[in-house]
Amino acid sequence: MFRVFTLNNSQIIFFRIIFLLAALFFIALAFNPLNYFYADVLVSLRIQLLAAALICALFLITLRLYKVAVGLLFICMLGLSPMFPSLSYQTSSNERLLTFKQINLNYNNEYIDAHLLTLLQQKWDVLILQEFSDNNRDLLSRFLSTTDMFGYEEIEGIPYGIVVLSRIPMVYKQQIKLDADKLGYIKLKFLFVDHIITVFVAHPPSPRSKQHWQNRNTLLAALNEAAQNEEGPWIIAGD
Repeated sequence: MFRVFTLNNSQIIFFRIIFLLAALFFIALAFNPLNYFYADVLVSLRIQLLAAALICALFLITLRLYKVAVGLLFICMLGLSPMFPSLSYQTSSNERLLTFKQINLNYNNEYIDAHLLTLLQQKWDVLILQEFSDNNRDLLSRFLSTTDMFGYEEIEGIPYGIVVLSRIPMVYKQQIKLDADKLGYIKLKFLFVDHIITVFVAHPPSPRSKQHWQNRNTLLAALNEAAQNEEGPWIIAGD
């Protein structure tokens, strides 16, 4: 026979306190407003922290602390809502949609040739390749007859490992350097249905150290300022 595990009142109170404090702790870490390296790293783990808080809230439901658990669940779901699929909307059949595709190829990828062949057959207006090695520049030649490109000409190089291919006219190209060739972003302009659209492309460093964290914040701040000063529609793409 199975033995049913039950808790007495003092044990229930103890576990309620433990799971409540744990949930509040995870939520506080996920939304902490502090502006220094370790605090910012914790914010980047917001999804994981809120998932842990959500699990604690579910345990509180089993412990019959319903109102508090529902409140915690609401906070967690609100924080996780950006992960949920957005509601689609219907467009008119004759409205032209601008489609972007971005892929991180990884500098050490052994199958880039096959990936590029697949991408060539797919539908997109603008294709952004991240972590593209200069050693693979020749593989881009297959796109020459059908696209405008940034990153193919040797004079451009492949700054920050970024290559951009476009099936709509690319009318402006600029590399913005924040720290010589170590840190910066790409600014491009495209002509789409009689409109000029500005696109900023960046590959922010992963904040694995305090210096990388500071560089990433510098880059993001520069992108924000550039976008706010831009007239007309703009898009920021990055990895």
